[in-house]
Amino acid sequence: SSSSSSSTGIYLVSTGEDALVFVWSLDTKKSTPLRNHMNAVTCAAYSPSGRLLFTAGRDKVVNVWDVRNPAQPLHTVLIYEGVEAILPLPDSDLVELAQLDPRITEDVIRKSLDTAFIVAGEKGSLSIWSGALGRALHRSSANTREHTPSDSDGADTTTTATTLTHIPFTHAFMHSASRTVVGVSADHQLLVHSLPALTFERTLVGYCDEIIDVKYLPNATHIAVASNSEQVRLFHTQTHDCRTLCGHTGIVMALAVGPRYLASAGKDRTVRVWDPETITAQSTCTARCSGVCEGHLNDIGALALSHRNSGFLVSASEDHSIKLWLLAPLESHPADAPPLKLHTAASVRAHDKDINSLAVAPNDRMIASGSRDRTVKLWNAADLSPVATLKGHKRGVWGVEFSPVDRVVASCSSDGTIKLWSATDYTCLKTLQGHSSSVLRVTFVTAGMQLLSSSSDGVVKLWTIKSAECVGTFAEHSDQTWGLAVSGDGAALATGGSDSTIVIWADTTAEDAAQKTAESELLILKDQELRNLVQQKEYLRAAVMALELNRPSMLLELLDDVFVQPDGDASAESLVGDLNPTQLNSLLGFITAWNTNAKHSLVAHRILNCVLKRCPPAALMACPDYKSHVEGLLSYGERHFNRLRRLLQQSYLLDYTLAAMNSLLPIDVDTEDASTATHGSALFHIDKKKGASHDFHSKAATPVSSASDEDEEPEMDSSLPAAVAAAGSKRARQVGRGEAAPKDDAADDVALPPTKRSRAAAAPAEKELKEKSELQTDKERRKAPNKKGKSLQNGQSSPSHSIQSRTLTSAASNNRRKTTNTAVSDPTTNVEKKNKNKKKKSTLSTPPPSTNSKRRKTSSIN
Repeated sequence: SSSSSSSTGIYLVSTGEDALVFVWSLDTKKSTPLRNHMNAVTCAAYSPSGRLLFTAGRDKVVNVWDVRNPAQPLHTVLIYEGVEAILPLPDSDLVELAQLDPRITEDVIRKSLDTAFIVAGEKGSLSIWSGALGRALHRSSANTREHTPSDSDGADTTTTATTLTHIPFTHAFMHSASRTVVGVSADHQLLVHSLPALTFERTLVGYCDEIIDVKYLPNATHIAVASNSEQVRLFHTQTHDCRTLCGHTGIVMALAVGPRYLASAGKDRTVRVWDPETITAQSTCTARCSGVCEGHLNDIGALALSHRNSGFLVSASEDHSIKLWLLAPLESHPADAPPLKLHTAASVRAHDKDINSLAVAPNDRMIASGSRDRTVKLWNAADLSPVATLKGHKRGVWGVEFSPVDRVVASCSSDGTIKLWSATDYTCLKTLQGHSSSVLRVTFVTAGMQLLSSSSDGVVKLWTIKSAECVGTFAEHSDQTWGLAVSGDGAALATGGSDSTIVIWADTTAEDAAQKTAESELLILKDQELRNLVQQKEYLRAAVMALELNRPSMLLELLDDVFVQPDGDASAESLVGDLNPTQLNSLLGFITAWNTNAKHSLVAHRILNCVLKRCPPAALMACPDYKSHVEGLLSYGERHFNRLRRLLQQSYLLDYTLAAMNSLLPIDVDTEDASTATHGSALFHIDKKKGASHDFHSKAATPVSSASDEDEEPEMDSSLPAAVAAAGSKRARQVGRGEAAPKDDAADDVALPPTKRSRAAAAPAEKELKEKSELQTDKERRKAPNKKGKSLQNGQSSPSHSIQSRTLTSAASNNRRKTTNTAVSDPTTNVEKKNKNKKKKSTLSTPPPSTNSKRRKTSSIN
């Protein structure tokens, strides 16, 4: 279809397979049919002035129509080929063409103005025609392909000449800015021609099919590519210009490059030798073949050329044989003569299965071959005599290569390993493992210090031989990588695979090293600046820099210092408000990591609080890792909450324990003892605001008066079981009446500090001296502790009672109960001896002996 705009309106032209042309008016939405073609109309175009319409098709004619009166064509031009594209030629280009072609006169130019056009058709060439004169003015070179009959075609190659096959054009278009015409061929190639003479410039390949092999030419500016076709394509690495080598009648399977020649082999069972110097000098898409090697009985899958100028060629076929061909006769072969047929110098049956790869040593004295029979074999290059067989791979071997500096052979296999073999003692030196699939190709780089390998999953790996480690993995292909080639200077790498992609790699080792050095220097400067800011206590600027440098530990320390300050939260909020989205995302990641540790969770939640206050929800949701941050914060935040809740519940048990210890001790305080107890040092103290604290030996403990103890009531957790409270009340009543404590509670008496237990054990000796004077009032004094015990049972005692003060007054209390030293360790004996003392109180007149030994004994018991 084509469109045009004129003073009368806008028109659209459509063509079809029914040999009709319709001109549509976009203003009136009506169409006018044009009938003069006998076959499908493939293209249409308006002249530069817009007054004429060109239509062409597969009936091999071009009709020129007047847009104002389209009833009959003005001119009908016989083209003699099916036309697939037609392009109007500007008058300026026609005048310029007349200066280049003397056959175009001024009269021809005058008659052909506004009627000249370019056609692209089935003959594979572009031509300029004059619609008014009805003849061709100029033609470009044809897009042809060589075809040489082989034995498989049943023809004699010594007498049958090479024929040319035309590649038809399927489309063409003009690029006005570059003044070029691009023709699209049937084999997916773009042929670029310059105006006005239609001079061929270059070829761009639009589709390569499956890449089977890739090799660098000696000049390192072109690469040879064998794809799933009969041609060998030569690509310029900078302009992507393509040259095609035609001659094979079957798919090309293998390529080999030497100092002078390029060799190709395929399923036509022949090997063709090309001269790279003549190939790159050609301006067309064809080139001459220098020599042909015939003799294999099956498809040829591997090739190798010697490293000398006039050496030999080695080929391997699916017939399990290796053949040696001498290239010396090509030196004296004329350049314009037909391809020279080479003869076999040596042949040997090498393996039991297909041979996948061949390699020639740098000194041209040894040949290596790898086969699907899982072996690598070494051969003498002079006569193909066997040298050694290298066994170790578990599956078929796909590639072999000699080291350029050492007597070492590298092989790769379908078992996913790369092995290095010694070419002197034929032992395996190293095995490199790292590929997850079959390794297809291997080659040495960096003067034999490193290896490159490609696998069937499209991954290319770089190995360091000394450490046997993979130092680089490159995944640019999506399918099997069959082609792997390194340029002669080692500065470039080319790979090709089944994904129809050719990738050119550049060695950036020096650039990467320089970049790392610059980054390291910059990092050192920033690190020093960060330390200076920390020393100057500019925590906010230091925190931003730590965030940029990805220093979470340093940032955590800085936030600790910020929160210690009185205005720490406000400073942290100002810090969060100044962050950009990238920094905010990094900060959330740090918070998520800190929150996983209970030690740092407090700082993490404080800074998270500042983030939630200052940042709107839209800014948080814009972070790339927002969802993962939220999931991590929720999971660990719930753990921290549960941990704090358990800790709070345990603190209630501590409050109850301290209160219960105060209620279990008897309080029998006289006025004189109460004044003494007022100056005692409290061992346990409960503060409603600060919680429980204890100090057994500190002399600076705060004295607690008994008066204040009587005013305050202990705070008890109402959620504690009633049975525990009842047990405490029962114990208090028993102690108040002077009864022995149960066996389960005996441990409470022993739990007193050793100093207090010694005083309690020594007190009965002093009580016995006062028995006579207290016999009359013993009954009345025994009633007072019962009342106090009831008050303890009712919870009237304060939790801040001092255990030490009670211990100081315990002597008077025990004197009233008539206890002995052994009562501390045995409550039952204490009751029996108290009753016995009541009976013998009248006969007791002298004090007991010294209690020093009893005190030592009591201490040991306690």
